[in-house]
Amino acid sequence: MSRLKLLLIGLFLLLAHFAIAHPAWGIIMDEQGNFYFADIGHHERGTLWRLSASGKLTALLKDFHAHNVVLDARGNIISAHGEDHHTLVRLWTSGEMDTLLTTTDLDEFYGGNWTRSVNGNIYFCLKHHVWKIGLDGQKTKHSPLRLEWNQAIFVDAEENIYVPDIGQGNGTLFKIKPDGSYHAIARDLIEVPAGREKDPHADILQGMAKDSEGNVYIADLGGRRIVQIGPNMTTKTFYRSASGHSPSGICFDGRTAYVLEDGPRIVKVSPNGHTKILFDYNAPKSIEKEEEDWWVYTLLIGFLALFVYLGYRDDYRRDRKGFIDTVIGTLSSAVKFIFGMR
Repeated sequence: MSRLKLLLIGLFLLLAHFAIAHPAWGIIMDEQGNFYFADIGHHERGTLWRLSASGKLTALLKDFHAHNVVLDARGNIISAHGEDHHTLVRLWTSGEMDTLLTTTDLDEFYGGNWTRSVNGNIYFCLKHHVWKIGLDGQKTKHSPLRLEWNQAIFVDAEENIYVPDIGQGNGTLFKIKPDGSYHAIARDLIEVPAGREKDPHADILQGMAKDSEGNVYIADLGGRRIVQIGPNMTTKTFYRSASGHSPSGICFDGRTAYVLEDGPRIVKVSPNGHTKILFDYNAPKSIEKEEEDWWVYTLLIGFLALFVYLGYRDDYRRDRKGFIDTVIGTLSSAVKFIFGMR
């Protein structure tokens, strides 16, 4: 039965890998203390969440594959769906929603890796470059910088763009000025755990933020940490996730940081370094969760069980009781694992 167990374990590990390899990284806080964050692990292709200052969780958009979320100058929420169609939307504080742009042509806009400045300019990364859509709607190449492997972008209040490149060295972060000129502000940002080789699909650099003192922060998923980048390319670990978790994004309220981790969950990091789990989707009774399409998971498990039976019917014939016990035990563990991820 050992090959059966290995097959089932491998299948579920593969599902878990794809769920966490390229997570959402957008998180922002408004003036009222409400959080908005992206999550690709719930409600089919993803969810745009609102966590109120009082702790109430609301799914603003479902089946919405968003990686980033920002606020405009008036505090309205802006996010983009980045699968099949690429649609940038604005959710007004009044509750209404409008579409800023939509396309199925990636050359026009890529909703999987974008940001928007408070001035209204849209930036996105595609085909090794950063592109800008100005207020006139025209798209231009923003900088001559060529990126080898990029999966996130951030713009600060002064319209400086920050883009990590995991294809240059061991992770390099570039700063692009409003005029398009650029320079590296940090190198060797990816910390690979001892005992294994670097995985370019998992050891990536994602969400970024800037504090009131001008330090830049970036999520290093390989090292399960947030890196602080100070003057003269100095770097240090600002926060490291607990075992079993990994950070993907960060935002600030004054000197207090809020780290978005897989789950999703939000960890508060006080100026003195004290940490507190502010929100955890998977914590028992932490929130009143909405009903989801649980039947999708049940159907998946059923198909896996059928596949196992058809592929290993010889084992079934030789040792029927042992086969059934193995399948039931493994699928039971899988159910707990899948619903734990939710």
